[in-house]
Amino acid sequence: MHERWRLPVVTLLMILGLGLSVLGGNAAGQADENHTTRIQQKMERLQNLVQQRQQQGANLQPVGELMQGFRPLMEEQKLVEAEALLDRALELANNLGSPAQTGPPLSLQQKMRWLQARFEYRQRESADLQPVGELMQGFEPLMQQKKFSEAEALVDRALKLVGESIKVGERVQDFSLTDHSGKTHSLAQFQGKNSVAIIFMATDCAYSNAFDQQMVQLAKDHEANGVAVVGINSNSTERDKIASHAAKHGFPFPVLKDEDNVLADRFGALVTPEVFVLDSKFIVRYHGALGSSNNPTTDAAKTNSEDVRSALEALLKGEQIAVKETKAFGCTIKRVGAKTN
Repeated sequence: MHERWRLPVVTLLMILGLGLSVLGGNAAGQADENHTTRIQQKMERLQNLVQQRQQQGANLQPVGELMQGFRPLMEEQKLVEAEALLDRALELANNLGSPAQTGPPLSLQQKMRWLQARFEYRQRESADLQPVGELMQGFEPLMQQKKFSEAEALVDRALKLVGESIKVGERVQDFSLTDHSGKTHSLAQFQGKNSVAIIFMATDCAYSNAFDQQMVQLAKDHEANGVAVVGINSNSTERDKIASHAAKHGFPFPVLKDEDNVLADRFGALVTPEVFVLDSKFIVRYHGALGSSNNPTTDAAKTNSEDVRSALEALLKGEQIAVKETKAFGCTIKRVGAKTN
């Protein structure tokens, strides 16, 4: 193991040990037993994973820095926030590269999916993609020679040429996805609506779940104004949970399954919840958080949908939207091919 990585690993293991002691002392008797058990299992899993990745020579410093906030959350018995932080740490520790890696890194695989989705999208717009094709001729030789860093740099350049994701002011092409019952829905079916709010959401994300009732109320409040709300689940790990989750929370809008996260790649959606507000011509007019963008939270009582509501209010009045983009916060979308726990 590299010496410069030793201190963060030791510190991280100490943090996990202290978290276990806090959980066993104060929180276990006051929190829901199932919730407490999940946290303990994830801490133990992270502890084992850290030791395993340490032996592989992985740089665990980013995990150690992330986990600095874990013990304070445990001491304050903020178990929802603590579990969300653990989920991020597990994902990060699993996806870290190591000197022994022989295949292309996860970041390169993900960028290639984005590039493919974006390339196909721009093709339908009849965009001139010849420069991208010429640039990517050098990709295969680099991959055969296992020059993954150079290959990733080339893909980064290609993404800039095609545009990494759908931008505010860009028209969204039609797409079709199915809901949990197998019924197909398309963007075109909302022709005639004044606006469509596309929300990338999850079933197992504390951040997304905190906003479930905000989504419900948003849809109900604006139905009479000709606004359609559409939920999109792009997580590869949640296929069998969409129906029960929608029924439990009473969503008055369809929740569609984005197989192989094709739509998330096309939009460049990264987290749940993340919102794209379209106008009557399906042009993106707002992108970002549903609400509470200045105060990220997993506490449902502290959430709001003001970011989207402000954009919709201006859009429906025919006025300029003051804030067209905010920073979406939440759990990362679990893409196909990404390692999960």
